[in-house]
Amino acid sequence: MNTTIKVIRDMFIEQLKWSWWFIGINLMIHLTLSYFSVKYTFGNADFTQFMSASVSIYMLVIGIVAGSSFLNYYSRLGVTRKDYFYGVAIAAVILSFTIIIISDIIALIEISIFNMMNVSIKSNIFVGMNWVEPTFSISLNGLIYYLIGWFINMGYYKFNWKAGLLFILISIIFSS
Repeated sequence: MNTTIKVIRDMFIEQLKWSWWFIGINLMIHLTLSYFSVKYTFGNADFTQFMSASVSIYMLVIGIVAGSSFLNYYSRLGVTRKDYFYGVAIAAVILSFTIIIISDIIALIEISIFNMMNVSIKSNIFVGMNWVEPTFSISLNGLIYYLIGWFINMGYYKFNWKAGLLFILISIIFSS
């Protein structure tokens, strides 16, 4: 159990480092779009809604990376596959919720700043302050895509490339 906790901590911290880059780049893109939406008066959504579109692809990619690079690393360190599996699965759950909670905090700051500037911003998530359900929904969607990426990678890891393509097909069917 102690090894599993170390894997959870290490995987979460490493993937959170990547996620800071992802969130920062998305924030810069969103702020640029917000500037142009104010200048040319077209509608703009809050940051959490903006992130919900790209978080699933991001989680798919890091799910693929988690399966390919970290399994060999941890097995060379003497971590069993069972501890690795549990550690990565729990770290993925924590990471998916952490990314969206950080996005929610940024969106609340963004909405507050725009309200002080008398600029309206469309926010379906924070209407009536019912942010728990959308946060849970977006996080769960990201987690599913993480697991799909992990599934694809394990298909390539365990079998040859032809079977890996079959795993991609199964993932496409599962995700649609």
